[in-house]
Amino acid sequence: MSASELREAVPGLQPVRRPQTVAGAVGRWRVDGVQQADLVFDETFFFAEQTLQRVELVLQPGTSAQPDEVFAHLVASLRASYGPELPLHGGLSSVEAGSASWVHDEMDILALQSGSASQTRVRLIYKARISCQ
Repeated sequence: MSASELREAVPGLQPVRRPQTVAGAVGRWRVDGVQQADLVFDETFFFAEQTLQRVELVLQPGTSAQPDEVFAHLVASLRASYGPELPLHGGLSSVEAGSASWVHDEMDILALQSGSASQTRVRLIYKARISCQ
């Protein structure tokens, strides 16, 4: 998807004031208040070579639920959509590790929980799958 196609498809799209680069893609567009899995996220769209490569959703602050509960709810919702997550090494569950991932079609999906107990950040990332041939 190109930036012009994204602007046509996503209502409320705004330019990012200070674009960030992640894995070679630049976050140029965003939408606040996106609902997914009954949670509210800020969504940023990252482009490389004029093509959408990554969509990153960051949970908006202010939820009354505990971060571990929010992350567990997100992982359960993603399981319902994409099946079981990829196995982790070390015997931890995805919720204990704060990380879960799926592969779906040409896309990698990652749910991440990071930070301290008082400053926990929950992110959901969809990125184009890069195949090595």
